Amino acid sequence: MRNYAATLFVILFFPLASIASDLCLGQAVFIKAGACGAINGVAAKAGSIHSTYTISDVNEDSVRLERKWFRKTDVMSIDEASNFYNAQVSEKPLDPQGWVCRAAVLSEKKNNDDALKDCIHAIELDPKFAAAYLTRSVILLMQDAVDEALDDCNTALKLDPHNPEAFLCRSAVWFAKDAYENAIKDCDEGIRLSPDDDFGLILRAEYRIGNVELNAAIADCDEVIKRDAKCSSAFLRRGYAQQLQGNITDAVEDYQQSIRLNPLNDSAYQFLAWVYATHPDQLVRNGTLAVEFAKKACEIQEYQDWNCIRTLAAAYAESGDYSNAVSWQNKATELAPADSKQVEREWAEHYGSHKSCRELIGTDSLIGKHVFLKDGAKGTVDDETVDPALIPFRLIVSDFDDTALWVGLAWVKKRDVMSAEEALQFCDEQIRRNPTNASAWRKRGCVHFENNEHAKAIEHCTQAIKLDPKDAIAYVERATIWNATKQTDKAIDDCTEAIKLQKDFARAYVCRARAWRDKKEIEKGWLDSNEAIRLDPDDAAALLARGLSWIDKGEYDRAIDDFGDALELDPSNRDIYINRAYAFSCRQESANAISDYTVAIRSGSRDAAVYNNRGREWQSAGELEKAIKDYTDAILIDAEYELAYANRGIAWYTAGKLEKAIDDFNQVITIGPNYPFMYQWRGHAFRATGDFENAIKDFNETIKIDPKNGLAYQSVAWLKATCFDPHYRDGKQAIDLATKGLALTDDKNRSSGLDTLAAAYAEAGEFEAAIKEAQKVVDLAPADKKAEYQKRLELYRLNQPYHEVKQAK
Repeated sequence: MRNYAATLFVILFFPLASIASDLCLGQAVFIKAGACGAINGVAAKAGSIHSTYTISDVNEDSVRLERKWFRKTDVMSIDEASNFYNAQVSEKPLDPQGWVCRAAVLSEKKNNDDALKDCIHAIELDPKFAAAYLTRSVILLMQDAVDEALDDCNTALKLDPHNPEAFLCRSAVWFAKDAYENAIKDCDEGIRLSPDDDFGLILRAEYRIGNVELNAAIADCDEVIKRDAKCSSAFLRRGYAQQLQGNITDAVEDYQQSIRLNPLNDSAYQFLAWVYATHPDQLVRNGTLAVEFAKKACEIQEYQDWNCIRTLAAAYAESGDYSNAVSWQNKATELAPADSKQVEREWAEHYGSHKSCRELIGTDSLIGKHVFLKDGAKGTVDDETVDPALIPFRLIVSDFDDTALWVGLAWVKKRDVMSAEEALQFCDEQIRRNPTNASAWRKRGCVHFENNEHAKAIEHCTQAIKLDPKDAIAYVERATIWNATKQTDKAIDDCTEAIKLQKDFARAYVCRARAWRDKKEIEKGWLDSNEAIRLDPDDAAALLARGLSWIDKGEYDRAIDDFGDALELDPSNRDIYINRAYAFSCRQESANAISDYTVAIRSGSRDAAVYNNRGREWQSAGELEKAIKDYTDAILIDAEYELAYANRGIAWYTAGKLEKAIDDFNQVITIGPNYPFMYQWRGHAFRATGDFENAIKDFNETIKIDPKNGLAYQSVAWLKATCFDPHYRDGKQAIDLATKGLALTDDKNRSSGLDTLAAAYAEAGEFEAAIKEAQKVVDLAPADKKAEYQKRLELYRLNQPYHEVKQAK
């Protein structure tokens, strides 16, 4: 199936269609400037003239674009728009709007290089024309220049902060970066600014699908369809959300309706083809239909879209025509981007072995995800049955085969595994049949917890305990939720109650160990994790808990040993890799730390802290470019993650990118202003750019927040003693500040403190004192620094102060 995220922007912003002169259903058109549409006879603003629209209905003299009817004379086919704007830029070469409109047409005709040139020319004509930046961002995104596209969207928003199109455009850029939460936030703002625009709701549905908020995505599509029953895109996206939920009949109906409304909707044909080629149910699969629909998608795309072509290959494989499957798969490989070619070659080899697509896909999409087990589910290990009572209700999938999933520490039949949605329906049905079923209430609490609905999860686990006060599992499940919501005392109480009910309940000890750790009760946490291991030496969670306790104790070697043992038992547990990476980092083993963080990321971790921590290790290893990329990824996951901004700012500073460093330091201070080290770093960046006024302000602000920060005193003292601009030098102030800084400085930074004090004395003309302090610095300095300090000492002996040299810009 096509990479939905990668093709989203093409579908929404540039719907491909016939460019015939006669306007027809599904055709992409442009609106003329000044055109006015109508909804139910009421005049309605046309919207952007720089974007294409898809015709959703046609009558004798009008066409319907979204919910608005326009006279045919007010819309243009792609060819007509091309001729129109060619003439306009010739007649009005100084009008930036004509150049931007022509850029949109050129991009629609796949001439992105010339389109970019037109956007650049429009910006040169009017640097404050927001539409030029937005149009260029769309084109850049089509060329995978995502960061540049984001910069253009941000510029457009600075120029026009209330433009809903700018927010929606930027949301698509965030989505391309897999920053779903940011994409949804921008969509929310776009919808708020233009509540009657269905496009924002369709986009948000797309992002919610990407963020696995399927019910919310369906609700957005329902709202669009309620407003506009002829919106092909809304049916397409609702179908996809329903397909992911397993509602395949409804999904197929929505795809078919999308095609009826827009016969040129290649995505709907492709999605239908994929369903018929790969669905697990043999009654649904139909190779003949799959080939028919895939061919239609390829025809609309003129056989130039590698995703459509790979779907056609899968369709032929399902129909048993493996020769054509291999041939078309090879064509897909040829057109695929470089980083996908190897995978595509493997598909061709698979079809060459006369295997269908569904045999290769299996259920690997569940890897790393939580699933739920039906009552009576049995597990097997080495062909031996595991007691169902020992298998938790909620588990993570780490492997699969044709008939079973490896969940927790056992194989479980696929038919006994449920998704979160299925599990909730299952529990609801159990409770409907028997409202006093404590187990069903507890399991429903687990499902709500997995959906981050903590209040409901607590409520249902509490109900389970009321119905069965002796259910130790219910207490531990509720304790897990208390832990997640930082209510550690309640978690400890519930775990203690569970242990009273079942003294050998290892999981209760593990859960309580986590609570003790959150309370900084290190020894108690270590004792509980140790007891859990005694009760069950093969419990990876217990070994993980004890490993964390070893970290708290500073016993990193022992922590790494425990994490290694845990990974032997549960090799797909990314939390173990993350914590072992931290232990390696504490031992200053950056290469090992990077390796473990990388495994966690490749296994699907979307934890901003993991990217930030790996970035820190890259930075320690001197790999600034890789560090900056990881910090950026952390920020995309969590836009409020001040530590990632701080680290990236320091990396930019180290790389000499001072303006970017200052931007990141500004962001940290905005999010949390009481970070003295950020003011200090920003002060250094200001000083390096020659902005000494702001540098002094930041150093003083650091001292104000943290009066015992010796390095801050040193920083402002050094500037006042050595600045090349005499306006900022003041020897007496420098002596006072340097003296205070030295008194507050530890032995590690004593040399720099003495060096600063010596420079201050020299600036004040007290050269004997300067020589005395500078000699101490030379005596303390390591071999590779002595020459630098010796030069300053010689200056002072000549009764000359040390001043920094102004750097050429």
